[in-house]
Amino acid sequence: LELVEGPRRDADSGALRIQAKLAGTDSVGWATLEGSKGTKFLQEGGHKLKVVRETILTHGLEIEADAEASKLDHQPLKLKVGEILELLAGPRKEEKSSLLRVKVKSKSEGKIGWITCKSSEGARFVSVLA
Repeated sequence: LELVEGPRRDADSGALRIQAKLAGTDSVGWATLEGSKGTKFLQEGGHKLKVVRETILTHGLEIEADAEASKLDHQPLKLKVGEILELLAGPRKEEKSSLLRVKVKSKSEGKIGWITCKSSEGARFVSVLA
């Protein structure tokens, strides 16, 4: 979620709410952070990711442009299952494929680049660590 407005306390219910945008989309709505009795529903986090399906770290957001560049001057870094990544930016939608991609830093290699979160068939490449 990306914060749009808030947090603010709802006068009727007493709940602490935010207006948020679903990352990588244009969908905006309201979410409850904390109920009127203090129950937590959302918390900040998600800055660490774990690779759950082998994938590659590319230099740029655009997959096709990076594929052309890799033929000439560099090979993308293969990320193995279990690798820990630090989230730096995103998610952003890659225009040609409509895939959501995030900019990350590989903890083991120290390399920075872009990965795809989920394939067009729905297979996840990374999961969020709390």
